[in-house]
Amino acid sequence: MKRRDFFKWMGAASSAAISACKVNDADKKIIPYLVPPEEGLVPGTPHYILTTCMECPAHCGIEVKIRDDKPVKLEGNPNHPVNMGALCIRGQASLANLYHPRRFKNPLLMKNGKQVNAQWPESLTLVKSKVQESRDKGLKSLYISSHQTGSLKTLVKEFCQKSGIERFKEFEIYSHQTLRQANKNILGQPVLPHYKIEKADLLISLGADLLETHLSPVEWHRGITAARKTNHLKWFHAEPYLSLTGASADHRFQIKPGSESYLLSYLIRNSTARVAIPGEILTQIPGYPLEEVTSQTGLKKELIDDLLIALKQSENPLILVGGPAVTGANGIITAQYTVILQWMLGMAGSTIEFNNFLAGSEKANGAQMQALAEQCRKGEIGVIIFSRPQGMDKLPGFIEAIKKVPFKVILSEQPGPVSEICDLVLPLSHYLESWGDAQPRTDLRSIIQPAIEPMAKTLSEGDILLKIMDTGKDYRDYLVNSRGGLDPGMLDRGFKEDEPGGTVLELQKNIELAIPSPSYKTPCLFITPSLRRYDGRGAGMDLLSEVPDPMTSITYGRWATISRQDARKTGLDTGAVIQISTSPGNIELPAIINPGLPPGILCLPIDNTTGLSLAIDKKTGDFDFCFKEIKFSKTGRKEPTAILAGAQKTGNRYILPKKKKDDHGSEHHHHAYTLYPPHEHKDYRWALVIDLDACSGCSACVAACYIENNVPMTGKQEHLRGREMSWLRMEAYYNQPGKPEFLPMMCQQCDNAPCETVCPVYATYHNPEGLNAQVYNRCVGTRYCANNCPYKVRRFNWFDHKRDMPLYTVSNPDLSVRPKGVMEKCSFCIQRIRFAKDRAKDEGRKVKDGDVIPACAQTCPAGAISFGNIMDTDSKVAQLIKTQGTYRVQELLGTQPAVYYIKKDKKG
Repeated sequence: MKRRDFFKWMGAASSAAISACKVNDADKKIIPYLVPPEEGLVPGTPHYILTTCMECPAHCGIEVKIRDDKPVKLEGNPNHPVNMGALCIRGQASLANLYHPRRFKNPLLMKNGKQVNAQWPESLTLVKSKVQESRDKGLKSLYISSHQTGSLKTLVKEFCQKSGIERFKEFEIYSHQTLRQANKNILGQPVLPHYKIEKADLLISLGADLLETHLSPVEWHRGITAARKTNHLKWFHAEPYLSLTGASADHRFQIKPGSESYLLSYLIRNSTARVAIPGEILTQIPGYPLEEVTSQTGLKKELIDDLLIALKQSENPLILVGGPAVTGANGIITAQYTVILQWMLGMAGSTIEFNNFLAGSEKANGAQMQALAEQCRKGEIGVIIFSRPQGMDKLPGFIEAIKKVPFKVILSEQPGPVSEICDLVLPLSHYLESWGDAQPRTDLRSIIQPAIEPMAKTLSEGDILLKIMDTGKDYRDYLVNSRGGLDPGMLDRGFKEDEPGGTVLELQKNIELAIPSPSYKTPCLFITPSLRRYDGRGAGMDLLSEVPDPMTSITYGRWATISRQDARKTGLDTGAVIQISTSPGNIELPAIINPGLPPGILCLPIDNTTGLSLAIDKKTGDFDFCFKEIKFSKTGRKEPTAILAGAQKTGNRYILPKKKKDDHGSEHHHHAYTLYPPHEHKDYRWALVIDLDACSGCSACVAACYIENNVPMTGKQEHLRGREMSWLRMEAYYNQPGKPEFLPMMCQQCDNAPCETVCPVYATYHNPEGLNAQVYNRCVGTRYCANNCPYKVRRFNWFDHKRDMPLYTVSNPDLSVRPKGVMEKCSFCIQRIRFAKDRAKDEGRKVKDGDVIPACAQTCPAGAISFGNIMDTDSKVAQLIKTQGTYRVQELLGTQPAVYYIKKDKKG
């Protein structure tokens, strides 16, 4: 018998035996509905509920996909003004928090040094009695929360007034308080304006990580994409280190730390004002000569001249700052100079709107939190109530200080550094279990409504406060009777737009501007925002550890990035543990070499800072995310690091298009000679087109693929062995230092697929619609297909990956959970294709363009991924394939992929 025939018969026999004999671990019973579902709901088909993502203050609108009364997937609300259908990596992963096994399930009360289960009535009564006891003793009671907007903000104010509790300022690590203060000092309003990037034809960003955490990243993604298409946006970005935002800008330039104010002062003094600026303001701005500006900033004269020319020629410019540019001693100066430049170039009212500014009040800065800690140490506070505290463990000595408070209460979903020391834990419902509203900006209210009944004995924050106040109402009733109410239009659309406000802005009189200090000396350590975990609040979501950090391709663990020059000078290689000495303390962690970093700059993501407190600037009281004049040295130890990447350069493998002709003297092409017989596709040939010029590498598509396709999470130890299961990976290539290029890589669905010819049991085959299909119960795990795949996009399932209860309920029922011993890979979300075909069949038609949107394309904030049928010559993908700059990866191999990439050669 031939070897191939042996495998084929063995595969068929084993599949029959398994299907006949295997008993599933979970009991499965067919139980009819005792109560019929709502009219219009068909059992086994999805329906959607509109609500708001609460993972960060951006408050994107989302659709919750419900199957059999359980949320199984989150997607962006396509009509929501903030995100217009897109969703970031954190929003995608937040569904896991609903089912997280570590969630608090009932109140906990501290007794004899341990937190024990308690009941709601006694817990709420205890809060009231402790507040009264504190008042009787002449001690303060404080309420401190993270960012709040909408009706909840009003309710908290009412609760504090009625209960005799002082409402302390909200606290956020990324509060953007310097920007608020600058607008207050210059224009009289302590607000964050709404940036209309989609209207701009020139964007100059200094330090602001627009695509990671700055204010509203998904909205900025969408705005930049729209401006590039309609206004031919030209984007300059300056930063002292390398970020995802800098990698996506048209022109990225390295600026010395703390020198942004020098560049801004030069632009102010040398630009033609479109709106008059009083002389008493201009005279306070130093008129540095160009030589000094170049010396302080490290920028070339030609670049500064290009910026001036671009500002002069631009009709709708936009300049904004954030991140490292507005921290430290020069932070407030840089922010104020920016406001002045915005005003004099006429940005207010065009690309910057103050009538509908970003909602939210002033936040407590580092100095104010230190003052609060001092009050705790002195015994001036009797009760303190924390609501969703984030980042308080980053404050020097804060956790130890609040231990001195006699009674500490926390409203939280999961355990954390603060909850561990609290006397009473009140468990919060997830936002998918709650009623509420959010206010992304002043003219927009976004609905929060439950997609599922609370899975444990939890309550929303609004319900907790109303019960303590003995109002007899629940929070939904409060919302109905609050400002604006819950009208049907808001419930149906997911949001309600109000008329813009009438904020009047005027340049303030008697403005006093300080003189910038010289740029910082190196080496410096920057605490950078985390794309995957924001300010650290996403630490409990395992999926965010499973998805690689796009800049380094690291999954699990902690690290600091270091430049190639510094690594060579110190004798370091990737994974070598270094000790970094800073003023607040020392920290040891592995070093990762990043070719894009300049010498003397180290970067530490904020979610990797365990054991290291943030610095607080003595002059401004704000957090300083730059540690100056640090010292670092190698320890002699090495730590295994889970890096899911191969080479950092493409070499001569035709992964990215070559600007010059290749070795064969011909450009990339879409046709190749082959010995394969042609495939016949009758009605459909599905294909993807990915615009690499729009793709920022944000990895939202990777997270969406995990959830949509039940991709198992394998954990750190398997990643160290190279056994990740992701169907889609984000590849980063550093062909040019400081300018990484990102390429999403999934199964290419080749016409001439090398994997199909080597499978001994025909588990992988070419289906009539052009997909490289996979029959899981036929696969016997030889892994020949993975060895023969030039794109390395097939995954072998070594184990049955168990999910902790109740995480198993988050599995998408439209797709199987694959067993161990089989290969799996991207299928272009074949379950969505089938759903669209069934619906089209019922309507007596073919699938139309736009009927099928894979999970990766649906969530992409930049709109970089398009999907469709290339046999429909009018479809979007068919048109995009014809555009200039379209190519296929490793096209010379003749595999004829169905994934096309667009990469244009940008000049200048």
